[in-house]
Amino acid sequence: MRLMAEQDQGRYQCLLLEEDEIDAAITVICLDRTEYEEMSPERQHEVWNIAENTLRSPTYELYALVDTQEDRLVGKAMIEYMDEDLPEITGLHVAPDQRGKRLINIAYEGCLLSLREQGYQEAMVRISPNNEASLKAASRNGFEEFTRDTGVDPDLANHRFLKRALDPLAPKMRFGAGHRAGNAADGFEHPLS
Repeated sequence: MRLMAEQDQGRYQCLLLEEDEIDAAITVICLDRTEYEEMSPERQHEVWNIAENTLRSPTYELYALVDTQEDRLVGKAMIEYMDEDLPEITGLHVAPDQRGKRLINIAYEGCLLSLREQGYQEAMVRISPNNEASLKAASRNGFEEFTRDTGVDPDLANHRFLKRALDPLAPKMRFGAGHRAGNAADGFEHPLS
């Protein structure tokens, strides 16, 4: 797992699951490990296949939203890369007993960082028309409504589409051996030198 975002001095973390983390993916997909263990063997196999396909597919990334103090999963998110220029943040969910804390902002932050690292310039979300809480959360995270051609798919026509521009990441500063921060040659002057 890779830490992508955190809040409350690290209590809440958004973690990107990696390809070999099938067990964690099953927990994230079910949102509760106990629920998975109570499923029939056939259903467990289906969930395992979903988790494996999600992690190994180049068209998805899966994120866990974790409360590190209580050591529990409190939410999830995914990125779907179906449109090569406009990836979709989807599957956003926060456990009902954790809502109202704006934890969804951490999931957005983690997903947006991943997209920025990959060089994407925009991201979108698709929200059910009556889901005002999700609409407010997306708007709070910089998304604005836009019109998308949904073709003849009636399910898509009943959604609201929002997108936002992504600022490119600033280049990382690297200091080589023997290089002193604040050297006038690097364009940064130390205020005390």
